[in-house]
Amino acid sequence: MIHTIVFDIDDTLYSYTKADAVAFPVLAAYAQERFGVSYDRFYDLYWKAYREQIRRVGHECGATHSRVLRCQIILEWLGQPLTFAREMEGLYWNTLLDAMEPTPGMEACLKTLKAQGYRLGIGTDLTAGWQLAKLERLGFLPYFDFMVCSEEAGADKPNPRFFALCLEKAGCSPEDCLFVGDNPRRDVAGADRAGMHGVWFRPEDGKDGQAETHGAWFRMENAAAAGTEDMLRIRSMAELPGLAQTL
Repeated sequence: MIHTIVFDIDDTLYSYTKADAVAFPVLAAYAQERFGVSYDRFYDLYWKAYREQIRRVGHECGATHSRVLRCQIILEWLGQPLTFAREMEGLYWNTLLDAMEPTPGMEACLKTLKAQGYRLGIGTDLTAGWQLAKLERLGFLPYFDFMVCSEEAGADKPNPRFFALCLEKAGCSPEDCLFVGDNPRRDVAGADRAGMHGVWFRPEDGKDGQAETHGAWFRMENAAAAGTEDMLRIRSMAELPGLAQTL
């Protein structure tokens, strides 16, 4: 019987894909105005800096998601003052917060699950500060009993350490815990390997459109790496309360 349901945040509780498509051009425009860097050059620098983050700190950990570190690296390459790094980070994330659109039916789903007596948690990559800011801006923070982020766990999903900490905070056995996320490799396969019930949130709309965003290759690579044939999946959050009661 399901006792606890853990949710990913990005592209699960809200559309990161759409919000990032607003925030990244704003950051690129800032770089063009401040440093005379074209959009195309900034795009290349941004992803080169991301790869450099991975080289320096290791793959799949919280620090690889740090935009302030990424901006610091870019500024060093451009020979610009490091004083701009925090401003650039804030510009990106605050623009993204303003552009966030919650997943249709998300709040109604959370209300139903709480009324049914489930404990609800968050299991997300990235750093705690900005992930908490997202939950607060969306108005979802009061629904959740705990959060695990990769900064706290010391590893991104699908590392077993991440899901072990989720289960520790959930306070239940793996078979009594359900994990919902948009990424089949990180969220679903990782949860399944931990003995949890992984559920792939795969809405009919929105996924094909990822190819239009600058980070699409990263998300699509993760999806391609996982065998998805036997995965539990939902296409809308309205399906989740009923599914949880059948497990």
